[in-house]
Amino acid sequence: MNRNKIFALSWGRKIFFGIGWPLLCLVALSYFQTKIFPSSALGLLYYIVTLVGHYGLLTAVLYFVFYMPVVCLFPNYYFTRLWSMTLIVLSMFLIFVDSLVYGLYRFHINNFILDLIVDGAAKDMFKLHPSIYIIGSTILLAVMGYIWVSGERTWRSMQRKFSNPNDNWYLVLIGFLVLTSHLMHIYGDAYAIRKITRHAPQFPLYYAATGKGVLGDVGMKPEKADAADHGRRDFKYPSEKMQCSGYNNYNILMITVNDWKAGGLNVIDTPLLSHYMDHGLSYQAHRSGSTSVKGGIFTLLYGLTEVFMKPATLDHVSPVFLDELQNKQSEIGIFSEFSFEQYDLQRSAFVNLPLVKPSTNINEDWRGFLETYLSNQSGRPFFGFLAFSSPVGIDQKVAEIIEGLHAKNMIKKTIILITGTNGEKIPHKMNVPLLTIWPEMPPQAIKEPSSHYDIIPTIMSEELRCTNDFPTYSDGQNLFNYKPKDWFVVGDEHEYQILDYQRNHIITVDPLRGYSVTDFSLNPLKRTQARTELILSVLKDHTRFLKKN
Repeated sequence: MNRNKIFALSWGRKIFFGIGWPLLCLVALSYFQTKIFPSSALGLLYYIVTLVGHYGLLTAVLYFVFYMPVVCLFPNYYFTRLWSMTLIVLSMFLIFVDSLVYGLYRFHINNFILDLIVDGAAKDMFKLHPSIYIIGSTILLAVMGYIWVSGERTWRSMQRKFSNPNDNWYLVLIGFLVLTSHLMHIYGDAYAIRKITRHAPQFPLYYAATGKGVLGDVGMKPEKADAADHGRRDFKYPSEKMQCSGYNNYNILMITVNDWKAGGLNVIDTPLLSHYMDHGLSYQAHRSGSTSVKGGIFTLLYGLTEVFMKPATLDHVSPVFLDELQNKQSEIGIFSEFSFEQYDLQRSAFVNLPLVKPSTNINEDWRGFLETYLSNQSGRPFFGFLAFSSPVGIDQKVAEIIEGLHAKNMIKKTIILITGTNGEKIPHKMNVPLLTIWPEMPPQAIKEPSSHYDIIPTIMSEELRCTNDFPTYSDGQNLFNYKPKDWFVVGDEHEYQILDYQRNHIITVDPLRGYSVTDFSLNPLKRTQARTELILSVLKDHTRFLKKN
């Protein structure tokens, strides 16, 4: 290698690792716009180690992959300086833009964002105050000037006393920091220490090693997982303090049935329950919020889309509905034919309640609960949640429960909701049965669309007398004052569908890979036919309970 190449590479190392590395770390602090700050000494240590190590690794990639090969071909003085400045400034710009995207939508620049930009959504995506662009441009110009001047000084200093040291200690430091970061995350993930793991998503191109998987591979099983301190909550749900004045003194009984699809409530299959359709509110176009059991129960009890299930589970946040019942010291009875633990519901919806063990006879357990409730004579209303694993025999089981309330003269004091848990796999066929028996409400067959998202806001406003705006704690509306929307969302954080009734489109969103569009017959359509403003609106809506400016 000739002297010019050696000189250019040595000079480049000083510029990239002496100037570029610290600048990337400084720009990366813009991710703090999410207001997710280290909440402990351990969290601060993890953040600093990861910040310096991760952006040191990205700097090394810039130098060895993008700078070094090009400079070896063109070791020209001015080209070398211009190329190094371009790489560093462009990287800073991309990190800053990525921090804006992450602050708005909680994921980094990826194929999905690029798809939206290609399809003309960039203008709506980055609606920022003009001062942001002015300040950002000024900073970039200042950095370019600083790198150019510093590069000139470094170049002249090296010309006076040229050296090409083999002491690459900074590479050893980067390797040590990256390894330490992953080891800390393995520990934090294995023992559910949110003070550590909550920061990992802030770093672009950072794929943290997971503790349970790594330790499981070597035969170790953390005994204290899920029992450790989970750190500060980042899931700010509800977004404001609930204002609920009290009870109308009705009991509430929810009955869910897994895999009970639309049409399952009829004279032939459920003759006993069909009788109660003449005495209650029968919803003909009711939709579940999920195709899965856990998602269906989550959407029912929270009144939120399944997208929020992961943050609720990570931060162990229970539904405001159950919180209000517990605050009012309601008698609560939860019974299920299947394990809630396997669906993570014991770490989200029922996290503040005793462990719910699977029952072989819910009806018998329910009778025991009612007997105890009546003998206590507390005068407080009860809340019952009965989860059946299958529609097989459901007609007889549920009819027996309702007749039991009749026999104890409690039917006129109890709101009863009977519904299916999960809908069909096809997103626009999410309908499940919903039958409600609401005291003093006249019987009616309701054809207007409704969903699991609407049940909790209805109970909260009608029965618990909560005056909060629905979006502060739910994605739904009051069923008794319903205004149909022209779109509906179903799915989780990995993939969800936006059903656009205005254009009869299904927009399938994968936040990592992109999005696709079909009609309601699942025939592919061009992406440009989708309402990108609707996609962006849904994306922003999904961050309203996460910390941000």
